Amino acid sequence: MTNSRSFVPAVVALAAVFTASCSLCAAVQDDVATLVSQLPTNNSSISNMELEKRIADLGPAALPDLERELRYGTRSQAAVRVLSRIPGKESTDLIFGYLRDPNMREGVLIALAKRTLSNDQIVIMLEDDAPRVVLYGLSHAAGRMEVPGVRDAVERVFDRDTAIAQFHNEYGASTAGPDFLWDVRLASGSLLCKDMLPEIRAKAGEILADLKKEALHPTKPDSPVKASYASQAELTICRGMDKLFSLGKPIRDMVEDAAKEAEGNHAKVLDMALARLGDQTRVMKVTECLTDSDSPTIRFCAAWTLRALRDPSTIPALRKALRDPYRRQDGSCARIGDGMIYPVRNVAAGALVKLGDDPKEVWAATRK
Repeated sequence: MTNSRSFVPAVVALAAVFTASCSLCAAVQDDVATLVSQLPTNNSSISNMELEKRIADLGPAALPDLERELRYGTRSQAAVRVLSRIPGKESTDLIFGYLRDPNMREGVLIALAKRTLSNDQIVIMLEDDAPRVVLYGLSHAAGRMEVPGVRDAVERVFDRDTAIAQFHNEYGASTAGPDFLWDVRLASGSLLCKDMLPEIRAKAGEILADLKKEALHPTKPDSPVKASYASQAELTICRGMDKLFSLGKPIRDMVEDAAKEAEGNHAKVLDMALARLGDQTRVMKVTECLTDSDSPTIRFCAAWTLRALRDPSTIPALRKALRDPYRRQDGSCARIGDGMIYPVRNVAAGALVKLGDDPKEVWAATRK
């Protein structure tokens, strides 16, 4: 029989432990709520990585407050970034639930990129009306092609007519241009092991024609595109080189053949394209374009190319480009002072940071 005189102190002790535990839980919850309230709002261009890591380190305890911010708050984008740091199915499902929110979609896709999704979640992405979502879904579908539902969804977006019909929003407007339709077809065809070579080479021919036209006759080279610090000519050329790079070795001979007959700025652009495709002999030519070309468009594209290459041998040329004289109006949303920028310097600075230079020192050098 239990001794009542010993039982009472035991109950009191347990109650004290329970009370202390509840107080600790409440304190933790209050602390999480306080920390989450300090995250930058969606209209802020500054992120607090230290604060985001501190919240993420709290793990599952932070999920309720982060979910509340996703649903009702003005810090949803920062909340997604924090959730991307918290592993586990619960946080993955929470992030995935906001895939359809256009204000958070980009952050959600980035957060989900390295997560393991369920087959059903992959199918949902593959059936979305936004091509970027489908492209991310295709990357998740790799390794799941034996799953009937996943394979069926990949086959549907590979079909041109089906894909065109799928990429329409609730108002009937198309959500995918030719480039996105091609990217989806190429990625899905690769997963399905289709022979895409004829289509790939035909696409390369179109890109090479566009590059030649833009290199010889740049479109508004001194006017920035809205919400960008690049001009239309620079965007067209750089995106064209990105497209050729994505097509890879099957089209390298086509670029080499075009380079044999190219002259002037057209030849310089093709040198950049071939450097991206792995031709080391072209890297030095690209650095010469960066420092010596008379055309700001060519210098910008050369810096863009070197940023992608991340070749340490290009550091001297990139540092020299931090003094590039070309200046024009900034078309991005983050205008400072009179809104004038040095676009070539900006791209070269980004390249140096990727190569390991101190960001503060690099960006300070662009303002001298």
